[in-house]
Amino acid sequence: NSIANEDWCGDTVNIPASFLKGREASDFFVLSVKGNSMYPLYQAGDKVLILKQDYIEDSGDIGAVMYDGECATLKKIEILKEAVRLVSITPEYQPREIKGNELEQYHVLGVPRLLIREIN
Repeated sequence: NSIANEDWCGDTVNIPASFLKGREASDFFVLSVKGNSMYPLYQAGDKVLILKQDYIEDSGDIGAVMYDGECATLKKIEILKEAVRLVSITPEYQPREIKGNELEQYHVLGVPRLLIREIN
């Protein structure tokens, strides 16, 4: 028994209902990973099942976020006193600090719950 979930590119992924842990399919979306900013944890081509919520539990948790009107992205989110820092796992990418008026453009979309990776 599997549930189809749409990602932000319009792709559909079948997810076994057991992975939803009693939640509705509409509580999730699928994010396709592009680039290598979160390598090795997340790799280009991975699909990540994201539980929709507008917060992260703890500073330093990974979340799917939108900022600057860009598409959703996975980043480690560090909550600072008057700012938010979006941190890539790959050290070659500089952290992005969001503060002041920029915070209006920043939204947590959800947290990763399942990684789908095709092995070639």
